[in-house]
Amino acid sequence: MKFKNSLEKKLKYKIMSHFMIKGKKATCEKILVKGLKRMQKLYTKSHSEITKIAILNVTPIFRVIQLQEKRKKKKKKGAKRAKEVPAFLSHYNFRTSWALKLLLDSLKKRSKNKRFSEELLQEIIAASQNSGESVQVKIETQKTVLKKKFYFKYYRW
Repeated sequence: MKFKNSLEKKLKYKIMSHFMIKGKKATCEKILVKGLKRMQKLYTKSHSEITKIAILNVTPIFRVIQLQEKRKKKKKKGAKRAKEVPAFLSHYNFRTSWALKLLLDSLKKRSKNKRFSEELLQEIIAASQNSGESVQVKIETQKTVLKKKFYFKYYRW
């Protein structure tokens, strides 16, 4: 499998670094190549185009951070308030890594009956068609951010 330019190589290594378990880079690369070759056989579009579209569809702009509030008066010891604050993912590297984390989380939630390469293939194809579970998670986080948008006035842009 040959990659056309350095951007695709960087994307490949970023995907591998997110999916790698216990530092087994060769195993991760074999699984990734197996899934991408199968995708190439099934579809007329190139595998790199499908993965780029899938990552773009899963890429969020915001994320939600839970902050612990400091209380002035201590009424109850065990009661801690957590405030959900939206955070802007400013750089594209943060966005793509967050998208890959969402893909990996949705892969973990899928059934364990199939091989990882098959599940990866199905999730990437579903995400490229805007119908995967990772896309749904992205949409839900964006909805929660829009509900909490009054916190944006405290940000420095």
